[in-house]
Amino acid sequence: MVKDGLTLSSPDEEVRNFWIEHGKACIRISQYFAEQTGVPCVMNIWTGDGFKDIPADRMGPRVRYKESIDAILSEPFDTNLVKPCVESKVFGIGVEAYTVGSAEFSLSYAAMNKDKCLPEWICGLRWVSPYGQRTLSSNRSSIR
Repeated sequence: MVKDGLTLSSPDEEVRNFWIEHGKACIRISQYFAEQTGVPCVMNIWTGDGFKDIPADRMGPRVRYKESIDAILSEPFDTNLVKPCVESKVFGIGVEAYTVGSAEFSLSYAAMNKDKCLPEWICGLRWVSPYGQRTLSSNRSSIR
């Protein structure tokens, strides 16, 4: 469910809540994977939210995005088993002018919430998916 190119940063509460609940489900799935495999599971949060043109309000979408990630990470999980990562989006077709989850935003968010999540580059995720939030099992010692 996407409205006007926005998901976790959408001004539409119904759209945001859909993706927040999806993110919480991904945490529960990640926990299950880790418990079953005995290997920590990386749960990557990424969206393509942004605008083709520079918006008048650049702070509002980022505030909503932060609050949405906070809500997702409020789902209880074992930090030894689940490793949430926040991935930035540099730009994309249709969002050339403004990206909500920019590198600066994502890195700052991860640094300020290091007890609950990591910046994506620490997890070593370098793969492409058509999905916004992805779950990946990993045995990388750097994320244990």
